[in-house]
Amino acid sequence: FTAAVLAAVGYFVALEAARQLEQQVLTTMALQIPRWWLSALACFGLVSSAIHFVTPPSRPAEELGR
Repeated sequence: FTAAVLAAVGYFVALEAARQLEQQVLTTMALQIPRWWLSALACFGLVSSAIHFVTPPSRPAEELGR
């Protein structure tokens, strides 16, 4: 369930990043950067977390605790 929620939120963040890229939205700081960079990083984190939840561990759980 958690992986599905992360993937869904990642999808919506990706859509928002695409919109920000189209409209060339900038941050409001003194050093203005494209806002889609920040959204893309958030999207990467959400999607990679979703992938982490659905992939099996590479080693048995007993070995991971050592």
